[in-house]
Amino acid sequence: MRRFLPAMLLAAAHGAPAMPVLKLASAAELARAGACVAVVTDSAGNMLYQATAGAAGLEGELAAYPLQRDAAGRPVIAAQPLWNAATLLDARDPGTRQLFTAQQDGTRLRTIPLEWQALDPAQRALLADDGMGVPARQRLDYLRGERAMEAGRAGGRLRPRRSLLGATVAGAPLFVPPAMPVDDMRQAAFRSAASRRPATVYLQTNDGMLHAFDAATGAELFAYLPQALQPY
Repeated sequence: MRRFLPAMLLAAAHGAPAMPVLKLASAAELARAGACVAVVTDSAGNMLYQATAGAAGLEGELAAYPLQRDAAGRPVIAAQPLWNAATLLDARDPGTRQLFTAQQDGTRLRTIPLEWQALDPAQRALLADDGMGVPARQRLDYLRGERAMEAGRAGGRLRPRRSLLGATVAGAPLFVPPAMPVDDMRQAAFRSAASRRPATVYLQTNDGMLHAFDAATGAELFAYLPQALQPY
């Protein structure tokens, strides 16, 4: 079945930072139905990025659909996605992911890798065994995407996951182009440097992380776990 795209999603001019987000229904209703939570297009209106949530609201997907036009010139979403970020993430070796969090450094926060050797004693204590028999380091591995400790596997005790990508129930994807046009020449150096970074789709999910995906390939570039969410 072909899906026609509302014209409002194609209204932004080329080079705009992000297209308007289409709210299709309440987030709770969409999560229960396993339907689309929110969509956004790229700056040129050639690609649509669709975030969905599973029926339980735990796992989700982010898929990129090319935008085509029918004989009447109306925009139509392609039947098959160009990529699905959840599928790509599930197939990836967790050890190759670029995951980060924050650590208190005096009165400031500094970004650190989400890795055992980088955590301070207080952060390691947050991962301590709560009676389930799962060591702190294995809990961190679980957060990074290791699946050996999921229930249903030998010795597994933690929640099994259909996918490593959490659902987006109260958020929306955001498309960010490599660089924005600027009139202030003082920003020219920054714009030149930023022009070399890939177009990126950002998505916050209920796995506690803000994910950054390459808009062209769907590969996860990095993900960030805020310090405020570490206790949870």
